[in-house]
Amino acid sequence: MHTSSMAKSLFWFASLFVIVSLACSSSAAVPTQTVPMDQGQLKTSSPTKAVNTPKPTNTSQPTNKPKPTNTPLPTYTPYPTSTPMPTYTPYPSYTPVPTNTPVPPTLTPLPTYTPYPTYTPFLTTTPEGITFSSLSKSTSKIYYGGCGTSTVEFTLTTTGDTSNHYIYLFFHLKDKDSSATTDWNDGKNVNGNGPNTWKVTFDANNDLSLMPYNNAWLIYQFVLQAKDGSHINGPSYGDITVSKCSP
Repeated sequence: MHTSSMAKSLFWFASLFVIVSLACSSSAAVPTQTVPMDQGQLKTSSPTKAVNTPKPTNTSQPTNKPKPTNTPLPTYTPYPTSTPMPTYTPYPSYTPVPTNTPVPPTLTPLPTYTPYPTYTPFLTTTPEGITFSSLSKSTSKIYYGGCGTSTVEFTLTTTGDTSNHYIYLFFHLKDKDSSATTDWNDGKNVNGNGPNTWKVTFDANNDLSLMPYNNAWLIYQFVLQAKDGSHINGPSYGDITVSKCSP
């Protein structure tokens, strides 16, 4: 009985050996790899046996697979280009304009008119004893421009022998508003009208070279001159008004 057991064991051992040999002969031969050694010798590595990887079990796939829905991508909207803000310039502080308060002009009172003194006979005499004794005028207001009387007549009397003497009328204008004056004239000849009587007519339109003022005083003076050049001056008078006619 012991012999029968041993025979069975040898049978199974032999069968197993044959199976293993067949399996080794059917597997692919693995090439031998040669590795260089430090001293120039080659070392042969042991062949690696191929391992049979088991195939995955075929798992049945579902018949109807759901297809993914095609979702369109959103439309790309670009961001607007950034425009830099302008540099802020602060407005100047408001300064109210002061109210213009009109200042009334300072009124300068016009000077009080002082009339020229009433005619007084001349006191100055020439060596021959000639004097001016009286003076009269026909009017105290005349006009320049043709709107009224433009003439004034003067009558002058003298004492003494005046046969060798001449008398001249000198005059100029003085503005009543500004006191500005014109220049003296060159002298208007006074004609004799009998013994010791002299007459002359002043005409504003003819005797005045210009009339720069609206209202002026006629300043006048008589001068007696001898043939030898000696003379006497009468006082100046300003009692006649000369007015310019309106245009």
